[in-house]
Amino acid sequence: MSRSRTAALVLVGTLVSSSLLAGCGGDDKDDKPDAQESPTASATLTPVPPAEETPSAQEVDFGKPAKGAKIEGSTYTYKVPVDWIDNTGSAREVNSEIDTSGAEADGSDGFRNNVTVTSIVATGGNLDDLEADIAIQLEDVAKKIDQLDRVLVDGRPMAHHVGVMKAKPVNYQLDQYSGIDDEGRVTVIAFSYARNVPEKARTRTTNAILASWKW
Repeated sequence: MSRSRTAALVLVGTLVSSSLLAGCGGDDKDDKPDAQESPTASATLTPVPPAEETPSAQEVDFGKPAKGAKIEGSTYTYKVPVDWIDNTGSAREVNSEIDTSGAEADGSDGFRNNVTVTSIVATGGNLDDLEADIAIQLEDVAKKIDQLDRVLVDGRPMAHHVGVMKAKPVNYQLDQYSGIDDEGRVTVIAFSYARNVPEKARTRTTNAILASWKW
């Protein structure tokens, strides 16, 4: 198994645990390149097909950054909304692979919307492999998963996946950004929201946190 796939497996396990961070409550109903041979010397030069281009990442205007608590991770910092708290300690009790976490201070609807960040070294991988592997692994634990266009988070290209995750006691909405730096460190930013949170509200919170992100 490749190092990038190992990273994907570890990170997916972390994402599934985010439902445990959210608390109980809420009703949820089921929704019915092959390797090329090296060219050899010959009297005639054989044209080499151009390499497949790596998808570019979009520059997104995330708007105004969150103004709540500042959370410091292994290689990054970010802020959460004013009604959220630094939930890192509690999150690590659920899953020690989590680097940092922020969550709603009060999950009055039975689910504490949250963000969990995992950061591990998986030397030898690249974003193409990571993006594909995470998509495959998420499909095994999701009711529905979509791979969207890559975006830049503070200048770093990040794969983007969204979907509905299967978890107990309740399914939840996932909005995830995954990237890898030059040293092979993989960082996954996973936002988890209750199923009844409107898309506009989820986007507003996600964007505010990503707007505050610093590597």
